[in-house]
Amino acid sequence: MHDMRNPFRINYFDAVMNLFTSFGYFENENDNLKTLQSATASMKSGGVLVIDFMNAKKVIRQMKKSESKKIDDIHFHIKKHLECGFLIKQINFSHNKEEFCFNEKVKTLELPDFQNYFKQCGLVLSACYGDYQLNAFDEVNSDRLILIARKS
Repeated sequence: MHDMRNPFRINYFDAVMNLFTSFGYFENENDNLKTLQSATASMKSGGVLVIDFMNAKKVIRQMKKSESKKIDDIHFHIKKHLECGFLIKQINFSHNKEEFCFNEKVKTLELPDFQNYFKQCGLVLSACYGDYQLNAFDEVNSDRLILIARKS
C-alpha cells in the first residue's frame, strides 16, 4: 500500500490516472495539493495526468437530500448534505440482521480549483471533457469533469 501524497518512482510514468471521483477526500486542503504534486513528480517530462471527477455544480443542483434504493434484497437509505465545501453522504442498511452505516465526504471541487492545483504543480491543462464520450465540458449539463493535463 502506498500513500498517494508521497511520490512513487520519480520521473517514471508516462501517465497517471485518478478515476471515478477518487480525489478530494482529504480533510486538509494541502493534502489534495500534495497528491497532485506527487503525481507530477512521478511522471516523466511530457507525462499525462488524467482526472475524472464529478461535475460538482450539477451534482449539487440535482442532489436529493434523502433517497432509498433496493439492490437485490437490501434496502439502502441515503442522506446527503453540503457542509463547509464538502458533499457528505451517509448510507445506512441492514443485512443479515446487522446494521451498517457508511459515511463519504468529498470536496466539491470545480474546474477553477483544478486549474489552480495544476498551476501550482507545473501542469498544463490540455483538454477538458464533460463525459466519457469526450464531449466538451459544460458546467451546467455535463455529468463529469474529465481533465487531461501535461507535465512540461
